[in-house]
Amino acid sequence: MIELSSATQQLTIPERERRMTVGRELGYYLSHRGFKQVVFVTNIQDALPVLTRDELKRHAVPTDAYAGRGPGMALGLQFPDQEMVVHLPTPMFPQEESLLRDVATRTNVVFPTLRSDVTAVLQDERTFVYPFIGSAEMNEKFPNRTTPAAGRFNNKALMRQRFKDSGMTEKLVPGAEIFYQGQEPPVFIQQVIDTVREYATSSSQERFMLKLAETASGLLSPTITSEEIRELKEGRIPDSLQSKVAAMFTGNDGTMFMGDVVLEEFVPYKSDGHTGDFNTRGYLLPDGQFIPLSVGRQICDEKGQYLGMISVPSHNQALVQQIGLHPNVLVIQMEIMEKIARSMFKDGYFGPVSFDCFCGDGPDAVPANRDFNQREGGGTVPGIIAANSGAIYGEERAVMDVETKIESSRRLEGREIEALLERLSTQGVSFYATTFMRSPSNGGNSHIYTLKTVQPFNGIATNELSMAQSIVGNVAQLNASIGQSMGLNFRVAY
Repeated sequence: MIELSSATQQLTIPERERRMTVGRELGYYLSHRGFKQVVFVTNIQDALPVLTRDELKRHAVPTDAYAGRGPGMALGLQFPDQEMVVHLPTPMFPQEESLLRDVATRTNVVFPTLRSDVTAVLQDERTFVYPFIGSAEMNEKFPNRTTPAAGRFNNKALMRQRFKDSGMTEKLVPGAEIFYQGQEPPVFIQQVIDTVREYATSSSQERFMLKLAETASGLLSPTITSEEIRELKEGRIPDSLQSKVAAMFTGNDGTMFMGDVVLEEFVPYKSDGHTGDFNTRGYLLPDGQFIPLSVGRQICDEKGQYLGMISVPSHNQALVQQIGLHPNVLVIQMEIMEKIARSMFKDGYFGPVSFDCFCGDGPDAVPANRDFNQREGGGTVPGIIAANSGAIYGEERAVMDVETKIESSRRLEGREIEALLERLSTQGVSFYATTFMRSPSNGGNSHIYTLKTVQPFNGIATNELSMAQSIVGNVAQLNASIGQSMGLNFRVAY
């Protein structure tokens, strides 16, 4: 085992070098075990609870469409002795591949091999399978040659309990955990409602959030309104609250799926102008060393819907402050992650580590952690590009990642998509994941396509209202210049 370094020491090292350390140490680990190649698979479905998977199916969202993010994610994992193969069921579009190949060239890294069929290489016992998320399903399918299952480390209730057991309750968003222990559904639903009532009546807060502990991307996370809280304090249980809680556990076909729940106080971070919603990422190596990696500020609209993220090189203190986070507080957050990561290592985990937290902009701010995702995610590719922004753009920069939706009354064919992407490219839009262009979700009477884009950021990241308006304004310009003539509607919110 190499000597452990604290997060404080690690953050003085350029993030690009830290990322190279992750690939090198993982490569040594794999070489020692005889692995000759690595296949990257985007098993997004394993990160979602059963109900969420059913919801995606209901809207005809193909989970393998997330594979479009694989090539970009793979650029951040450079192994000295193993070939990296990315399973890509549908081919990349030229504009997308051009951006990622340019990033690889400018950063002097090897572009991964892209294959639509990896059946043979997966059968080779010398192949290590690197997943989007370590899962029980992957470990059953590829025993001893994939990353440990991350299930319990993605459970928000269990992770909150881990914080408390580590003496860091104050580093959490205030709330409560409600553990499912095999009760009949009506009994557990009542237990959730009783916990909400007990907590709310003893709190001065007027809004709360309920979350399935194992969900992702904000799905199945209803808000409890001030009106519902007022009724609870007056001794009544609102029908709307009963319906919300029951809906959390009910699939489209009426099947009940129970699970742990987290109750959180609602953090009105947009109203004070000094609090941001941050994603911090790191990597827990197989030898127990935690390597802090990226930091980004998540941008949402007034309804809390995700619009994008501003990522910066985590070693560049000026840029860290530009997104509203004091460098000393970033150190504190990474030290929190390191402490929790070491406890996870003792329980058999290694792999990606990702926490979301609310945090103020002052030097004495205390991070309030809220979400825990031990997997690759939305911050992976922007973080890689930000870490390498000096080589890509000529100087270290903040970069903005935006998820743009495109609605169409008809299914777009290959040539139409290529024409659309070409027109977007001429306007300076840079894509890093377009697979959803081939695999749209079903929005009722429309097909909904998704583009993931990234570009240098020059604005003021701490003014979220201005940021949201800017993103919406850019989309309005796309509608005027491209959408109207092609019969498409560009939008940003989910």
